[in-house]
Amino acid sequence: MRHSRYFYPEVASEPNYYEVATAHRGNVVVVLEWQGSGNPIGDGTEDWVWDADRLQTALDRAVE
Repeated sequence: MRHSRYFYPEVASEPNYYEVATAHRGNVVVVLEWQGSGNPIGDGTEDWVWDADRLQTALDRAVE
């Protein structure tokens, strides 16, 4: 599961980007989070920081 949010905070003047991805296998759960100024790559879900390959790699390493 992946979610992202692009927003303008009330205090700062520059846009921010927040992304979180989760995956699980059995009782192992991996949560990846990214936060930065602006959208780091693009506007579509295919441009997310935590793409399927990165999420799968993190889960594989956690399960080892």
